[in-house]
Amino acid sequence: AIKERTHVAMEMILAMADIGHYTQDYQLLLQLSQASFQEKLQAHLSERANDPREGRYILQINFFGDVVLPLIDQIESILPQSSCGLREGAEKNMDLWQEGGREWIEANKLPSAGIEGVLGETGSCDEFEHLITLNVQMLEKLLKIAVTSHKKDTVVDRIDKEY
Repeated sequence: AIKERTHVAMEMILAMADIGHYTQDYQLLLQLSQASFQEKLQAHLSERANDPREGRYILQINFFGDVVLPLIDQIESILPQSSCGLREGAEKNMDLWQEGGREWIEANKLPSAGIEGVLGETGSCDEFEHLITLNVQMLEKLLKIAVTSHKKDTVVDRIDKEY
């Protein structure tokens, strides 16, 4: 049971690594969302995917409600001491997106061809690197909490021996 709980906690932390920017600085969310959108648009233009421009605003809202917040619920249930501000950050970003997401999409429309990179356009590389560092720090904190909370059960020792 302890090994299974540890495994589930690690899976959740890895999932949060993938979507952690939804809980961090709003500018980081916008930058990474735009980069993902560009990748999907390029696939669409190469006839490998559907057009990502359709429903983009509502898809982001649904992603917060269907993926981000439920994952935070799961993390908080397994690691109750993990008050890293995940929920507050996600809810704040969801509110900001609901307030200004449509306008942001309009202001950041991409031409149908000749897609250019966006990461350097909305902030400096140093600023972007700083935002990524904040995301990594949040994940490190979650990992420390997971390891510390399970150390008393010697789970960490068992994992080291098994792998």
